[in-house]
Formats: sequence, C-alpha cells, structure tokens
Amino acid sequence: MQNPTHAHHRGAHAVGAEAFGSGARLLLNHPDALNSLDLSMVEDLSRHLARLARETSCAFVLLSAPPGRAFCAGGDVKMIHDAVVAGDLASVDRFFETEYGADLAIHEFPKPAAALADGICMGGGLGLVAGCDVVAATEDTVMAMPEARIGFFPDVLATRWLQDKCPPGFAEYLTLTAATVSGKECVSAGLATHFLPSGRREEMDGLLRELGPASSRKAFVRAFGEAARGIFEEVPPLPSETRAWLSACFSGKGSVEEIFQALARDRELPEKSREALARMDALCPSSLVFTHRLLRENRNLPLVEVAQRDLAAARFLTRRDDYREGVRARLLEKGRQPAWNPAKLAEVRLPAPGDR
Repeated sequence: MQNPTHAHHRGAHAVGAEAFGSGARLLLNHPDALNSLDLSMVEDLSRHLARLARETSCAFVLLSAPPGRAFCAGGDVKMIHDAVVAGDLASVDRFFETEYGADLAIHEFPKPAAALADGICMGGGLGLVAGCDVVAATEDTVMAMPEARIGFFPDVLATRWLQDKCPPGFAEYLTLTAATVSGKECVSAGLATHFLPSGRREEMDGLLRELGPASSRKAFVRAFGEAARGIFEEVPPLPSETRAWLSACFSGKGSVEEIFQALARDRELPEKSREALARMDALCPSSLVFTHRLLRENRNLPLVEVAQRDLAAARFLTRRDDYREGVRARLLEKGRQPAWNPAKLAEVRLPAPGDR
C-alpha cells in the first residue's frame, strides 16, 4: 500500500514489476532523485519480492533502473532528515525497518537474483545488489558507502556482507574513508561480480530473457556466466600492493586511532595513505567509532541479527545532533564542513550496543 505522505515523490509506482523471460524485472524509477529510496519505494520492493518468491512462474528476478545517471544513490536522505526535524520519528523508523527487510529478502530470496548496477550505486543501492548472485557493473558505475560524511553509518547490513565479499581491510577502507570505487574496480574489490561495457546492456537483457529456470542460485550463476561469456570483460584482482596496504593499514585494528596511526606510519603507499587520512579527517568522529565497532561486532553474526542491530543503530544515530548537522552542511547547504560534536576522536563516548 502506498504511503500517502510520500506519494508526492512520484506519479506512478516508483518500483515497477514486469515479466522478463522466465523471470521478472524490478525497475527502480525515481529518476529525478537518482532513484533514491523513499518509504513508498521500499514498500513496493518488499511487496513485489514477497509475491515473486511465491509465484511458481517466476524463475529469477532482475533489479535494474532505466538508463541514466544512477541505479540507486541510496536512501532519500532529505526525506529522512525532514521527518527527523519534524519529529515524525515513527515514519523514519518504518523506512529503515522496511528497507532492511527488503535487503534481507534479496539475500534470502528462494530464487536467483541479478542486478545491473549501472551508474551511481551507493549506500542503500549497494544494499539492494549485495544479496544478488550476479551484479554487473559498467564503466559508469560508481559505488560507495559514504554515510560517515553525514553523521550516519554504513547500514543495509553492510558491516557483515562487505567483510564476506571484499579483501581483508577493504570494508574498513570503504566505510571509514567514504571512498568511491568505479568501473572495473567494483569487480576487483568484490562489490560486483561482472564487468559489462555499458553499450552491451541490451545484450545482457537478451541473454537473461532466454535463460530457463535453474535448479539453484549457483546453477543460475553458472548458466548465465556461460551464456554471457562473450559480453563480459575479464577483470584482474586488486593489485597485490593494494591488498597488502589494505591489510596493513585497515585490517584487524582494535580502534579507529590504530588505523590513523598505521596510515601515518605507512611508507609503502604514502600518497594513498595521505589521501585516506585527509578523507577520514573530514568525516564524523562518532560515525567512525560506531562504524568500526559494528564491523568488529557484526563480522560473524547472521544477517537477520545484523538487520536488527542496524535498526537500533539507525534509530540511535538519526536522533543525534551530528546527523542533522551532517545533512544540513553536506546536502542542504552543499559542501560545507559540518561542526561535529564531539569534534575529536578521543572525545567520542558511545553507549554499548545494548544501551542504545
């Protein structure tokens, strides 16, 4: 059911569902906001996924967006911020609960799932593709988890699945520096499974339309990989020196301060370390500490538990001044440096997870 308070975001449904060969395509269609997810969109997604999971005639799902600048730029932060400022915290909580429910539904979907992550794919957009068996990135794909820029945290279960998909230290690097990854690097970092030249989008669609039902998600990946061998380009893994740097500077550290110290001492890739330090300096100190803690605590938890912990964390952080300040400075007034409180890492005091 469409939420009346958010119906003004779009005319028709913002997530369409259509038959697609033996499967179904779910189309994110909120282009004026880079397909950012609002409450009505995540409700649409959840409803479509629940129905398609039951439909025997649907053999797989494909997540995509019309050609343009973005697959999905994340959650509709302005909508969430406005609701926070207005004191409508119930709809904020409902948004996150429904969003994480949709993410979990993709991870646990009883049929194969594919995504064409063409263009901007950040935050909540990455949350949608993370549970897919096939994730195609193009030369226009830009992936990131930039939540610490606005006093939030990398939610959508990312503190668990990033560690499963990426080389050691990469989850910390991506979330604690708000770095962007683009094109083929999305595949070498483990965020996408295949690299598709954008001119071959229609070929990928055509191959998917011709695929018959598969006996399992793994069998689907194999069958699709064989059929699509000619349209995807090979991508080498991350260079060994980058992997060594990620491992030495970011992996297994007991605190964010230890990461800062490792980067300050680094002599192997000093330019990369200086860039990472500069990026981290601009981010919300409380977000950095919170994110690092979640990465450590959620590493081996079941995804359903991570979703519950993300919901508690989202409730906690959206009610803090840093979130309102971060959105105001970064998004509403464009490009200002927020006045974080506290402003220094050493002054951050966060409650234990059970106390939030």
